[in-house]
Amino acid sequence: MRKGPRRVATRADESAGAMPPFAILSTRIPKVLRERVKLFCFEQELRLQDFVTAALEGRLRRRKPGRWTVVR
Repeated sequence: MRKGPRRVATRADESAGAMPPFAILSTRIPKVLRERVKLFCFEQELRLQDFVTAALEGRLRRRKPGRWTVVR
């Protein structure tokens, strides 16, 4: 377990080459989908966390500003 207060990364940390902060997002996804994504990441030599981060960033960039509804 982590001891002590959590440390928030700053811009100075990012410019010094430190990893950007990540939040733990737990969600249940179908087993078949998870296996397919893991296989894709393995074949492309990507970390699963990097793939998910890039996918979420791309999705949020394409989203229209001011729109708060869930698009499915």
